[in-house]
Amino acid sequence: MGWMKPTRSAAIYARISDDREGAGAGVDRQLADCHRLADDRGWNVGAEYVDNDISAFTGRVRPRYAAMLSAIEAGQHDMILAYHLDRLHRIPLELEELVQIATRAGVNIATVQQDVNLGSADGLMVARMMVAVSANASAAASRRIRRKNDERAEQGKRHGSGHRPFGYERDGMTIRDSEAEVLRDLARRLLAGESISGLTRWLNDNEIPTSTGSPQWLRTTLRQMLANPSISGLRVHRGELVGPAAWPPIISVEQGAKVRDLLANRAGMSRRPARRYLLAGMLRCHKCGHDLHAWPSRETRHYVCKKNVDRPTACGSTHIIAEPVEDLISKAVLIRLDTPALQDALTRQTGQADETAAQLTTSILSDQDQLQALAVAHGQRVIPLREWLAARRPVEQRLQESRDELGRISNNHDLGSLIGTGSQLRLSWPTLALDKQRVIVGAVLDNAEIGPGVRGRNTFDKTRVRPTWRI
Repeated sequence: MGWMKPTRSAAIYARISDDREGAGAGVDRQLADCHRLADDRGWNVGAEYVDNDISAFTGRVRPRYAAMLSAIEAGQHDMILAYHLDRLHRIPLELEELVQIATRAGVNIATVQQDVNLGSADGLMVARMMVAVSANASAAASRRIRRKNDERAEQGKRHGSGHRPFGYERDGMTIRDSEAEVLRDLARRLLAGESISGLTRWLNDNEIPTSTGSPQWLRTTLRQMLANPSISGLRVHRGELVGPAAWPPIISVEQGAKVRDLLANRAGMSRRPARRYLLAGMLRCHKCGHDLHAWPSRETRHYVCKKNVDRPTACGSTHIIAEPVEDLISKAVLIRLDTPALQDALTRQTGQADETAAQLTTSILSDQDQLQALAVAHGQRVIPLREWLAARRPVEQRLQESRDELGRISNNHDLGSLIGTGSQLRLSWPTLALDKQRVIVGAVLDNAEIGPGVRGRNTFDKTRVRPTWRI
């Protein structure tokens, strides 16, 4: 069957799956060849539809392809021009959709490589075979890429190319000192109590560009960057830590773990009402050992041992007014920061902490590998569900204990930056944000036990407060 000259207009479609340079050179060549074909056959080109840097195999939405189908259904085109049929489709199901639309609209397809007559049985068979071959080739390429990425992850290397990571040069291995210092400063300030919003404003106010050169930082971009274990020299693959990375760290593993925990905790707290209690989660009941809950009563804030369905073993008999106990603990913390005894104790622990942190990190990575291996074995039906669950429990418990201990050690490391600052902090304490006050108090205080009150006594009794310091 010969091709008839279109009576209205032809639609040219061009697509390239991976445009790493963003120049669009691949689609430009396709458009040029399609225009040349139209000129040779005397066809009028009505419109160009281009999807750049979008795969036809992954099933992602292709906006311009969808626009072309709508235009065809509206009767605006009676011919589709493409460089090759695989520029239109690499999924057989989508080809069948195009066949239905083209048949209803009386539209044919011409390609630079080969004409395809979807109106004949032979032409449709050839089209289906071509798309099936393209789909198989894409699947094989996907498997090769997946295997290559697995190998790179095992070796601690980055995934191919892409955007340059902030803090590193284009090779992803060499630290860019100017950006690395910014990253270290951001991590320190975040752990000291500053918010992601405040740090984002600081980056934008100081006109520090992103790794792509953009002058505008977004909170989500900054949060993702600080939460990425790669800045601690750890390799993440498919959402899991797989081991040390081949590139050097910008911040320590311990500091990175604490940054991620802090961000995760803030994400959970963002759905709660604003906190007005400095010592929430830090006070214990002398009688039952439960945490005291923040509890407002008219104009006065209290900490209360609350008994309810979730805490049936709580005694419900201990309470204390919030303001005087917060004032007492704050003053004690600031005084303790200036004591030589705290500096000496921290110095003795620092050497042990570095070695312990390294051992804990190794243990965490090993346990994560074991959980992954158990999941694979269960997925392949090597072990049944009951055995899989039983095997996971001790590993998960050990993993959580290691993470908790690493967090405790990280707290002591951060305490070093506060030593000797008590007098200075005392002057600015009332003006500090509550979150920053909590960070400082939490670095020094592990918990405070609240003793029994005396019936009939209305004044605050500081002897009821028995603090336990971290060091």
